[in-house]
Amino acid sequence: MSLWLSENLIDSEVMGGLLHQSGHKLVEEKESADIVIVNTCAFINSAKEEAIEEILTIVEEKRKATAS
Repeated sequence: MSLWLSENLIDSEVMGGLLHQSGHKLVEEKESADIVIVNTCAFINSAKEEAIEEILTIVEEKRKATAS
């Protein structure tokens, strides 16, 4: 998952390619993922806040899915 700058999308695509080459299966929906990588800017406060909110949302969704 890439947030904010277009450079982050490029970096995420490179990371995804490397993970795929290493034998990991990439999925489109975070709900079906075992691991979610959130890639954002560390120097923009609003980007950090958005990333934290997204991470907390993902954790809560995973908890609910595991409890069902």
